[in-house]
Amino acid sequence: MASRIPRAETESETETESESLDESSQNQILKFLQDLPDVPMGKLSPHLEFQRTRCELKADAPIHTDTLQYSGAYASVGYDNSTRLDNFCDNFKVKVIRLTEEDMEFDMIGIDPALANAFRRILIAEVPTMAIEKVLIANNTSIVQDEVLSHRLGLIPIKVDPRWFEYAENNTPNEKNTIVFKLHVRCAKDTPRTSVKSNELKWLPHGSEFPLISEDSKSGSSSKPRTYTSFSCSQDSFPEFSNKPITTMENIILSKLGPGQEIELEAHAVKGVGKTHAKWSPVATAWYRMLPEIVLLQNVEDEVAVELKKKCPVNVFDIEDIGNGKKRATVARPRDCTHCRECIGGGKEWEDRVSLRRVKNHFIFNLNFVCSGLLPRSPLTLPPAITEPVLHVAALLRKDFDSIVAFNFSLGVHTMDNIVDSLSNAYQEFVAAAANILEAKESCSAQKTLATDAALENFKQKWELFRVACDQAEEFVESVKQRIGSECLVDEATGSVVGKSGVGIGIGPAATTGLPAISAVRLEQMSKTVRWLVLELQHGSSGSSAGSAAHSHTPGAPFDARFSEDSAQ
Repeated sequence: MASRIPRAETESETETESESLDESSQNQILKFLQDLPDVPMGKLSPHLEFQRTRCELKADAPIHTDTLQYSGAYASVGYDNSTRLDNFCDNFKVKVIRLTEEDMEFDMIGIDPALANAFRRILIAEVPTMAIEKVLIANNTSIVQDEVLSHRLGLIPIKVDPRWFEYAENNTPNEKNTIVFKLHVRCAKDTPRTSVKSNELKWLPHGSEFPLISEDSKSGSSSKPRTYTSFSCSQDSFPEFSNKPITTMENIILSKLGPGQEIELEAHAVKGVGKTHAKWSPVATAWYRMLPEIVLLQNVEDEVAVELKKKCPVNVFDIEDIGNGKKRATVARPRDCTHCRECIGGGKEWEDRVSLRRVKNHFIFNLNFVCSGLLPRSPLTLPPAITEPVLHVAALLRKDFDSIVAFNFSLGVHTMDNIVDSLSNAYQEFVAAAANILEAKESCSAQKTLATDAALENFKQKWELFRVACDQAEEFVESVKQRIGSECLVDEATGSVVGKSGVGIGIGPAATTGLPAISAVRLEQMSKTVRWLVLELQHGSSGSSAGSAAHSHTPGAPFDARFSEDSAQ
């Protein structure tokens, strides 16, 4: 007969075993926690950084789509997620990818979706252009009503830079705020139906030709009849329009005339923005998308690589030969990806091979210009790698010019002159070298010869010198920005600052600063010189070709030669 084990002893042994197991598991957990690496303070772990900067597309739906704007989102690891101006300035970049007369593609890096969308809305609604606002119809016997015809005229793009004009608002129409076009078309009785196109609009540089009906005109006054505009001079006398008349986009049908029908009218164009009316919007479409990023998580080889290449409808992937008869898939054109997710469809094994992502702070903008004349083009088409630093220095000079002139007196008057002269000489040599390349190509019938090689080498050298001059100008601007103060700079420049004793402090040789005197005329001349330099850097030469640019910028002609009448005063 088996002996019975006491119940109390069995329970005590069970409790002892459970306590030993609990102690062992606790020791293992403690050891696991002790072996964990320290949390990096001030830096996000890789998986958090991935969630913060990337949006991943799965076969069913995207994940990590939110953008955290809260500054304390990662406060537990000591990471500052706030938006700081200095960080924004360091990380923000703009890269021009493609630029033509009809469209433009560029990248904006270092911004969030809110700023990208705000920029898109600004392009559509707040960039000024010129559009027809008022239509004076003298005769319209076509089948198109006056209101419809006026509306169609307002939507015609005008090829002119709006920066040359002022806002009309409630002012009298004059040569600075109004462009006048005339349309007078008649279809003879014995001719077939004809189309009236925008090409028929003729620019009237002298202003309106329609007489303004008033009491003076009724009384038969002998004075010159008043018109609907008050032009003090002809617009074609301006240097901006002397060699390039104002035109509209061609081949836009306005109406159709039958035999015996006629249209006679004047159209007055003014400056406006798209938020007032869509006719002032400079772009037909303005859209953006996040930069696509495609990552192969594992090597895709042989038949699987061929299948992956066939899956993509936009040909993002390529196949390379890795030797021994093997092939491997590579990501060749990630920007072309439309995220159709065909490459990750067909099962989980494809999601394990390919990862589709979007970069949250990198946006690709695409613009379609309404009118090719809205975008000023330089006669020298240079790649963005060359034009970017030039435009950067130009914008920097324009932004800080007033501060430069004001603080220039504390640095020495000749400093500004040296900067302008250096940029002047380098720019003239740069443009002349570019013109020599075109001349060499024309003389050699676009064939590569020793002459074209020498011209190209000379162009590279002049570009390097011009870039050095731009860097020096930028350094000068930065030094001025650091040293500029907030005390009556303009008064110090003009010598009207009153000292403690109440006596005016001059800028002449006998003044305490020891700076030479400078006249207001010279100050205005320097202002015009630098502002014209900015326009030259942004628009290119005033000529219509590189050859004319070389003639208009001869090495002996300084930048401020056109303001010589100021210096003579």
